[in-house]
Formats: sequence, C-alpha cells, structure tokens
Amino acid sequence: MASPPALGSRRPRGRGSMGSVIASVRGLVVRGQARVGSSWWQLLQRSLLLFGSGALARLLGFGFSIVAARALGPAGFGIVALTLTLANLASVTLYNSPAGLSRALVKSSNPHDQEVAVSNYTVVVGALLLASILAAIPLGWLAGLRGWVLAGLIANLLGIAALSFYREIQRGGERFKAVAAYNVTCNLVQLVAVAVFWMFGLAQPALYIIAFGLSSVAAMAIVHLFGTFWVRPSLVHVDREGVVPVLRFVAPMVMQTAFFMIWFNADVVALRVFSNLTTVGTYGATKSLSNAAVMIPSAIATALLPHAARVAATEVRTYFRNLLVPVCAASLVPLAALAVMGPWILSHVFGPGYESAAPALVILSAVMTMYG
Repeated sequence: MASPPALGSRRPRGRGSMGSVIASVRGLVVRGQARVGSSWWQLLQRSLLLFGSGALARLLGFGFSIVAARALGPAGFGIVALTLTLANLASVTLYNSPAGLSRALVKSSNPHDQEVAVSNYTVVVGALLLASILAAIPLGWLAGLRGWVLAGLIANLLGIAALSFYREIQRGGERFKAVAAYNVTCNLVQLVAVAVFWMFGLAQPALYIIAFGLSSVAAMAIVHLFGTFWVRPSLVHVDREGVVPVLRFVAPMVMQTAFFMIWFNADVVALRVFSNLTTVGTYGATKSLSNAAVMIPSAIATALLPHAARVAATEVRTYFRNLLVPVCAASLVPLAALAVMGPWILSHVFGPGYESAAPALVILSAVMTMYG
C-alpha cells in the first residue's frame, strides 16, 4: 500500500533534479559569456555551430565517397575523382566570385543598398560561371570526358556557383543556422541520391558526378522553403560603377584560388597522365578522407568574417594574433585522428583495393592542416 506514494514522490524529485541540472548549465553559459565577452562568446557559438554542421557534412560527404567507391570500383571512382578535379580547375573564378558580399550585407542594413550589392554580385558570378563553362568543355574533352560525364562536369560548375553565392548571402544576413543547414543538406542530398543508385545497381559514373554537382542546387531549394535570408537581385540596380569595384575586390582572391586549385589538384591530373584510372580512384579515396583535417579551421573562418568586419582597424592585428594559438591547437585534433584511424578506414570502410594509398594519407592530412 505504501508503493504508490513512494513512486509518486520520486517523480517531483526527478524533475527537480533535472531542473537543477539545466539551471546549472545555464549558469555556466552565463558565466562563460561574462568571462570571455559577448562578442567572443558569439564567435565561439557560431564556430561550434559551423564545426558541428561541417563535421556532419563531412561525414555525409565521406558517405558519398564510400558509396561511390564501393559501387563503381577503383576504376569507376577514378572517373569521378578526375571529373571533380577538372571541375575544381575550371572553377578557379567561381569559388571566390561572391567574396565580399557577406561583408557588404553586414555593413549595410538598408534594403536598397543590399539589393544593389546582390544585383551587382549576381552579374559578376553569372559572367564568371559562363566563362568557367566555356573553359571546362575543351578541358574535359582533352581529358577524355564524353557524353553525360562531360555534362556532369558542367553540372558541377553550376553547383559550385550556387553553393558559393547562396552561402555568402546567408553569411551576410548572419543566418549561420541556415549556413549550417545548407552545408548538411547539400551532402545529404548527394548521399541519398547515390545510395539509391547503388541500391538499384546503377554503376554509371556520370550519374554519381551529376548528383554531386546538382546537390547544392537542390539543397538551396530545400533550405529556402524553411525561410532563409534572401535579397532579390534586379538588373535595374546593375551598373558599371557597381560591378567594377566588385571585380577589383574579387580579382586578387581569384588569383589566390587559381594557385590553390593548381596546388590542390595537380596531383590527380599527374596521376591520370602517368598512371591509370584505378590508381586515380585509389588515391582519390585517400584524398577525400584527408579533407577532414580542415573541418575545425574552416568552421572558425566561416564564423569569423562577419564578426571581424566590425573590428576597428586599430584592433585588427591584436584580434587575429589572439586567435592564432587556439586555432592552431584546435586544428591538430583531426590530424591526430586521421593519423591513427585513417589506414583502417581505407581498408575496412572504402573497401578492398583502396588501402594501398594509406602511406599518402598522413602527408595529405598534414598539408591540409597547414593550409587550414
């Protein structure tokens, strides 16, 4: 007879205990915010959000690589790796084509000024996309790409332009949750697509290449349904005085991207010239795994730009000097994980035939860490 009251008396204590835990966590958050300052606390929150979403996106991206590698085999995956490499080389003007747009949107709260900025950047991105496509077609043809594989190369250029432009607009609106959701959705869409292909026994490399390229376009439509920051461009606002400053701002970054793309992709091109597609596919699996080394620094950088735009010119040097040590320390975490677990992942997760490139993994991961 005493059992029901005893059970009933435990529930309030459980809720009270849970409430005290939540209150303690909230207290820690408040004290942490007070200790580091609101602006630094905001940067930390955004960095953690983007790191978490970036880690999940990378995990889904690895899923794409694993499914494609298993479904196509080293030779088929070599076609995928080669095509994506050529897309990177042809898109040297696209990755940074909207650079500076988020800064312009953050600095101006006037809707008209934001429309002018987005409109001029749209023209620049569109022109550079067209130039990239015109450069990619002969490049792909010389590399032996034909038919739907060549169409997949163009689809990837369209996807890169959409990814860069949409993400920059969301950063300009300081919608970092939208940036995080978009990053994850892009990789989720491509993983679901190739998983369906694999399930139905579809082993044409072109399908996997097109799915990879258009996933960012599909993700943009999906995320936008849930209400994200958007500024509608209009040709009415486009003029020479608006476009020329954008080109001047973007040009140095395009040069930086060009040098990076040559550095980052020359190895795959060299392997294709001096070896076969099977070797390219094996090496491509290792290279995709090494990209995990940039997760932490890229998350911090994405959150940092709008925050840094508000820092006074006299405080910029001190601001970045204070960031250097913690960012470098945090960047060593994924490098250590890849050094320990990488070879096992290649042999047991990607499948037989990919473990031969394990010695290159540590070198690639170290280089990507230094770059990040």
